[in-house]
Amino acid sequence: MTPEEKKYIDAKTDLLKALKSIGDLTPQQQEQLAKELLGAEWLGFYITW
Repeated sequence: MTPEEKKYIDAKTDLLKALKSIGDLTPQQQEQLAKELLGAEWLGFYITW
């Protein structure tokens, strides 16, 4: 495995873990996290996604 392939696999694993963690939050916590990370203007997109 090349270093680039390892970086890709590590990033993919990290993202999947993050998505699982976000899914474990309450809807209110998910909304707050979206506001903090994406800004309020993205919240409408996040909720409809």
